[in-house]
Amino acid sequence: MTAQILIEQHFQNLPSPKALTRVYSVAPGVVDSKMQEKIRQSSHLDFSSLNNFKELHSKGELLDPKFVVNKLVALISKVDKTQVIYSIKDLE
Repeated sequence: MTAQILIEQHFQNLPSPKALTRVYSVAPGVVDSKMQEKIRQSSHLDFSSLNNFKELHSKGELLDPKFVVNKLVALISKVDKTQVIYSIKDLE
């Protein structure tokens, strides 16, 4: 089992219907951040997936942080109490 599957199973089983606190898992995608800049400036020896991130950047496929924040704010305002796992790309 991959770590992602384990995380998703954990989040699906964590909340109870009567809980006052709800926990959600949101996959924001790859965000164009200062960390991404640092990764792209690293060497292949330090970061084995370097080419993947450079390619995402060169193709303009990194998500703008403001876009992600706006999606999260929208999610918080209309969260579905039965769904606990979300992906930014699936949110309207």
